[in-house]
Amino acid sequence: FSPSVVRTVSMIFLHRAAEHFHRRYDLLSAGCVTMTIALFRNPFLLFHAGFQLSYLALFSIAIVCDALKKSCGSTGAMLLGIQLGLAPLSAYLFNTFSLGAFFANLPIVFLAGLILPVGLVAFAASFQGGFLFAVSAKTAALFCEMMTEVNRIIYAGGRFCFDTVSPEILFLVLYYGILFGACSEIGRIRIRQKNRKCVSCFLLSCLLVGTALQYAAEDGFRKAPIVFVDVGQG
Repeated sequence: FSPSVVRTVSMIFLHRAAEHFHRRYDLLSAGCVTMTIALFRNPFLLFHAGFQLSYLALFSIAIVCDALKKSCGSTGAMLLGIQLGLAPLSAYLFNTFSLGAFFANLPIVFLAGLILPVGLVAFAASFQGGFLFAVSAKTAALFCEMMTEVNRIIYAGGRFCFDTVSPEILFLVLYYGILFGACSEIGRIRIRQKNRKCVSCFLLSCLLVGTALQYAAEDGFRKAPIVFVDVGQG
């Protein structure tokens, strides 16, 4: 299955196991565990767009949304937090920025929460067929159509979508470092304590890592006046 499906099902399993054994379930820890296992099995998943977006959304919910709840409320934190987390990477991967995504997140997340359990029931029932499979499959299809329609309405023919240039990797590292660092619990404590030395060292570390990744990602295409892609007889 896709990385996002594997992540979701694995985290549901951990959540149910935590309830069964009367252990505390931590969203961020569960996400890190599933990510580590997935990368141990296939390290190249790190370069998979679905993997990157799925875990970035998870970390945005666990860290950014949690930090914004007091000032924006639960709904506002969800709308703003996920978009703050995904927008720069989406611009980097797909060269587009969507203002409509701010409003699409809430109904899409709600519908996804319905599609997943219904889809799991349909998958299990597919081995036997019958009435349960027919009902669960049609219900899942209905929710998927609703999700597609929500996307179509909010997309509004591209009126709220803008083409962008991919940001530099250095910018992405600095952006996400500052975003997650400032929103994390330890980061907020250091900022309130006005621990300038700790904050400065963290920013310097982000700058060094970003510079190293920027240099490592250079592939020579930036210097090419023309890039020709040979697709055979296409």
